[in-house]
Amino acid sequence: MELLNCQNLEELPIDIGCLENIQSLIIKNHTGRGKLQSLPDSLGNLPNLQSLSVENTDVKELPSSIGDLQCLEHLTVSNKQLQELPASLGRLQKLQVLEVSFSDLPASIGDLESLESLTVYSTRLQGLPSRLGDLRGLKTLVVRWEALEDIPFSLSRLQSLENLVLISRWLERLPDNWANLKKLQTLVLQCPEVFTLPDSWEALPELRSMKLSCLSKSLTGRWGGMAALQELEVSLCR
Repeated sequence: MELLNCQNLEELPIDIGCLENIQSLIIKNHTGRGKLQSLPDSLGNLPNLQSLSVENTDVKELPSSIGDLQCLEHLTVSNKQLQELPASLGRLQKLQVLEVSFSDLPASIGDLESLESLTVYSTRLQGLPSRLGDLRGLKTLVVRWEALEDIPFSLSRLQSLENLVLISRWLERLPDNWANLKKLQTLVLQCPEVFTLPDSWEALPELRSMKLSCLSKSLTGRWGGMAALQELEVSLCR
């Protein structure tokens, strides 16, 4: 089911939870936010829903019943009015892909055992939850977060991570211990306030592609041990 550019839609029918066979629900506005401010609790009654997208609406919170969507595999949430996701998000044991913009991540994100891809985009929040490191099956992490000031040390516990993208205007320091990221293959870094690259990058045996941009001209670090590196791109450095 797709509800696209329904600018005058103010609410979803309560009995939407009766659509037992629905597998995909997309609520999205391409221009403007529309008038939809909330989603009904009955949304959690969709037993076969696999994909849910709520984008560019005026929704201020998601119902806690979203944690009852036990077949949900893909969740996209992008709403400037939505500041925080419910803790019940951690109950989505089949969730594989999570894309979040403008909203804080709950600590319960560490309970998402099946999560393989996490994309976070925000312009106002300042931190990632420390339980990020509990996502042992995570393969792709994309963080495009202008105000991000700190990366939790627990990032080093993501032993299945293959692709990492970090883009931040204010991030000054990267975690020191990267040696456990033995499956990391692609690394993209765009952080102009970072002056030192961790020496532990030399211990990344599978790193094949590294793209660095907008970094400091006085950047230091050891790169000589990256034996598997096939592609190195350095651009727009000051």
